[in-house]
Amino acid sequence: KVDELLMDYQHFGMPSVSTAFLGEMAKDLSAKYKSREDLLKAAYDTIREKLTWNDEVLLTTTENNIGQVFRMGSGNSAEINLILYKLLDKLGYETFPLALRTRDDGTIAIDYPSLRQLNYVVVYLKEGEKEYILDATEKYLPCNMLPLRCLNGQGRVVDKKKDIWLPLTTNKKSREIALYNLNIDTDLTLRGNATFNMYDYSAFDFRKKYFTFNSQDEYVESNLKDKPGQRIREVCIDNIDSIYKPVMIRENVEIRDQVTTADNNLYIIPGYFNELKENPFKLEGRKYPVDYGILTDRTTILNLTIPEGFSLLHLPASVALKLPGNSAVFMYEAVSYDRNVKITGKFVIGKTVFNTMEYKDLREFYNQVLQKLSEAVVLKKNT
Repeated sequence: KVDELLMDYQHFGMPSVSTAFLGEMAKDLSAKYKSREDLLKAAYDTIREKLTWNDEVLLTTTENNIGQVFRMGSGNSAEINLILYKLLDKLGYETFPLALRTRDDGTIAIDYPSLRQLNYVVVYLKEGEKEYILDATEKYLPCNMLPLRCLNGQGRVVDKKKDIWLPLTTNKKSREIALYNLNIDTDLTLRGNATFNMYDYSAFDFRKKYFTFNSQDEYVESNLKDKPGQRIREVCIDNIDSIYKPVMIRENVEIRDQVTTADNNLYIIPGYFNELKENPFKLEGRKYPVDYGILTDRTTILNLTIPEGFSLLHLPASVALKLPGNSAVFMYEAVSYDRNVKITGKFVIGKTVFNTMEYKDLREFYNQVLQKLSEAVVLKKNT
């Protein structure tokens, strides 16, 4: 009944709303792109680039004339995604509205049909054996990736003839690889270069934050607020405008106050270079599951050159921390060769939801990761 109400409603199914303005666009796209996959991506990108989301989260349109929304270039979440739905329909795709409830509004109780449980709509599309769920509201989100707010339980495919619930999950990750190549100068400053490669949700989050600044210099200045003692002498950011490519950042860095001395020894704590700084789980118990929404895969590599006049005294032991089923993994490897120390830390969250029975183990996992990251590399002064 809810499906029927929505599809018969002009502010959702739009049975009496004119979408003729999309006809010429569909014709132009069809002439330019022959591959069905390329055509789909081009249609998505056209709406994503043309329409700016006004930050309103709604299940239905507010304008009777969505052609006016298109001409104005701005609309609420439903207006943008339902325009995409109509464009894809004109291009001959098997496509449906997919209604859902955003994460900040709770989860859907699927046994109790109610319009009040739904507050958002995206687009579900099936092309052969492939399935796509599309949301065109985010300027920097690639095709077939959903914003975190939509990754919430199940969504309802709105169709009068079919009864379909779809899991709102993603196989994309927040994936990042950070590499530091550093020397210790005589003034105990770490100098060298750092590179960061960001993929999928990590790249999306970076772009979304980056474009809130007026310039690259303004971004760098803001970024350094969370990195005490660090100075970036030069930075180069690649692929910032190419949302289907990873973001690649190269920096020439100076880091002060991270090498300490005692008894003529030098102490360097590799945890400074890792993104994890504190345990996000403060309470001993928890009443609700932990829901990350998105999987995490982060690797940090530190290559440190031992300065002249010093030799390696202590290297943290390598460890492998794992929760059952590899639901959370931390691999830490520390090795030395020639006059170099290499430390690699790999942090993985391998499933999105941890139930309350798993909470204590997850909390302790973070404690052990932070404890390992706090261990120092110790260099002794040669006599």
